[in-house]
Amino acid sequence: MQHVIVKTSGSRSVLRQTIQAMGGHIDIEYENVSAVAATVPVRVALALRAVTDFKIIKDVQITLPKPPSLRGRPALAQVDETGAQVVDLSDAIGKTPGSPADFAFNNTIIRANVLQNAGDLGQGVAVGVIDTGVANNPAKVQSLAGSVIGGESFLPNDPVKSATSTKNDFHGTWVGSMIAGHAIFFFSKAGCTGPSVQFNSPNSVVDGAIFNLPGTLGVPMIGVAPAAKLYAFKVFSSAGGGTPTSVVIAAMDRALTIKKNFLAGKPSVPVSGSGTEDDPFVFDSLNLQVLNLSLAGPEIFAGRGMDDIISNELTNAGIVVSISAGNAGPSGASIGSPGSGLNALTMGSTLTPTHDRILQDI
Repeated sequence: MQHVIVKTSGSRSVLRQTIQAMGGHIDIEYENVSAVAATVPVRVALALRAVTDFKIIKDVQITLPKPPSLRGRPALAQVDETGAQVVDLSDAIGKTPGSPADFAFNNTIIRANVLQNAGDLGQGVAVGVIDTGVANNPAKVQSLAGSVIGGESFLPNDPVKSATSTKNDFHGTWVGSMIAGHAIFFFSKAGCTGPSVQFNSPNSVVDGAIFNLPGTLGVPMIGVAPAAKLYAFKVFSSAGGGTPTSVVIAAMDRALTIKKNFLAGKPSVPVSGSGTEDDPFVFDSLNLQVLNLSLAGPEIFAGRGMDDIISNELTNAGIVVSISAGNAGPSGASIGSPGSGLNALTMGSTLTPTHDRILQDI
């Protein structure tokens, strides 16, 4: 058996009926593009290629980026978490620099700091995050308190059903914090993290005594749009590993439907859920203005894959599609899909000497 995505230039119902008549099984039927994801015998996949109206694409696995090793040790670690205290950014007005030099280096490079210092913090903007899920638990993820408005999962067999559970992989929550984080983390002066940031970037920390937290150093963690709201699309299993391209496309397709419903005047109110970590609100209509995908899969025909094509449709509906370039390069096929879409805003990455030194200290 082979997992494929089949696009047609003709009727979607004919596409579905043809695959089923040939012994295939329809796994996903997309709403906004004439295509399906299907499981078919290899002989059927070969036969489908002969149909003039059909385009067959192999349903490849997309993987999450993994942190690199540092001197033979995993770079991912719990850093001074015990005893760390968190203060919401709203409690820090007038007590911290406008643009903290350390964490805001991302915002400075892309000039988001200009907007932030002018008071444009993403107010009224809804951002969809296609990832592992984004945790909605202010007691555990204080930097996103009040930011996550809901979400939905595209993995019906995952034991963790919620797209906003803290039991999901951390990656989507990290991504959410890069988008909308709004907190100051206070670390002990006797630890490593706070003193390292102070030594390498002294303008990046605030003394905890100002916040009645003597003996600590505060590190602001400010996202690009700290006032934005996040809606989670969970496409990666809580058990780890990759996910099929077809599932990512299903989440992109759903985001497009939600946006189209908003444009058609459908009210933006929850249709299910209680808004808790394990039972998030689900919306059928939202004014999604940004869709973030910090993931990438292999792509030979750049701009022509199904996820590339639907990224163009999202852009046409008024959604900025922000996608990671991937972790390949610098040879041919360096940019992964769907970042290879013709209208995608595709992001590379960077590292400053300051952050490299802090990482090595830790």
